[in-house]
Amino acid sequence: MIQGCAVFLRNRMMKTISRFFTALVVATFFASTADADTKSYTGMGNYTTNDLTMKLGNGKTVFSARTEGAATISTEPPELLAVKCLGLGLMNEDKHFGSRVFCTFRRNAEDSFDILGEGNEKGGEGQIIGGSGIWKGAIGTVTFERIATTDNGGSFSYKMTMDTP
Repeated sequence: MIQGCAVFLRNRMMKTISRFFTALVVATFFASTADADTKSYTGMGNYTTNDLTMKLGNGKTVFSARTEGAATISTEPPELLAVKCLGLGLMNEDKHFGSRVFCTFRRNAEDSFDILGEGNEKGGEGQIIGGSGIWKGAIGTVTFERIATTDNGGSFSYKMTMDTP
């Protein structure tokens, strides 16, 4: 029972993170510039997840998940980013959950941006909370939707608006 719940929980978390990453990854395909400092992106991504679960006395399950994947970003020309996330969530007995996740999207050793997001089994939203190199001081918003999940991963689509100093 606990193992089955853990697998289900992992799959749900992976779905959420998957949608988040897919959305972030697909950002490479469509970009528009509102002004010199604000850019909008859409994208898709894929990820794999490793997770831990713990059943609580109240019937809920707490879980943590670490994901790694790849995403596109709609720069000119489009680029592929490495993505890593770490999240924590709580699932109720009906298998619905909420989670909080930190992600970093890395272009290379110098250029990356970071996201703090909240989601559920369908998707979620987040804030860009800074970065390094070309994205140093970046702020903005991200929405993501889970597209597909597997036993240890999935895919997502996203929309992002980013301001850089």
